Amino acid sequence: MYIYFDMKTISNFSFNLDFVGSDDPDVLDRGIRNSIRGLGISILAMGLSLVKIKKNELFLGFGFKNITAYIEDLAKSTKHDRGTIFCWLKIGKTYLMYQEKLEEIGFNEDHGYTKLAHLEKALSLWPQEEVFENLLTMSHREFRAWAGFKEQKKLEKIESWDIRGNILYIDGLRAVIINTHLDATTTNTILGALRAVCWSRKRNGYILAVHMHNRKEARRFEPIILHERAKLRQASPRRNE
Repeated sequence: MYIYFDMKTISNFSFNLDFVGSDDPDVLDRGIRNSIRGLGISILAMGLSLVKIKKNELFLGFGFKNITAYIEDLAKSTKHDRGTIFCWLKIGKTYLMYQEKLEEIGFNEDHGYTKLAHLEKALSLWPQEEVFENLLTMSHREFRAWAGFKEQKKLEKIESWDIRGNILYIDGLRAVIINTHLDATTTNTILGALRAVCWSRKRNGYILAVHMHNRKEARRFEPIILHERAKLRQASPRRNE
């Protein structure tokens, strides 16, 4: 069984899937590694095809009014997440946009085409030379984290922090789940701390944890820190406060 790509914008590449029937470890290892490369090329090929469908409005021939409707139907019929398919579209668009530079630096399937989904964001935040160097050397996870780090520092804001029951959600994702078998005191202590964090982050703030020996000491310390905080804010007022 062979899968073959013959596209001018990417190197011709074929990989054999017959390795799955082998018991030879070398054959299996080689087949897995080659298939990983093939998977990346497949994603790029789909991305480039989606770009062509969008640019030439080929979705009209399938009865869809725009590329979004086409992708939503594609996601539904193939049981894929629509966000994933839009990501493929972005990869194809980015490849074509920076194709000359990518060819110049020798970027190919071995470097990971999926990193292209984060290239434009990285270029908007970091020097071009550094971006393309990291594109060649970093893993997908490393490049994605690095590309977004400066933006996160700049924004210093989490979109949504919310506690529902025993679960803390950040941007709709389950971030912390409190074990329901904990005793009530421990649960309330953890929830209290998380609520304080949520209250602060919703206001684009930060939490400073200070250890106190007991409640009495904490009550005595509270007016002191509130007074000092008020003095700091008077000296350096914050926006959105």
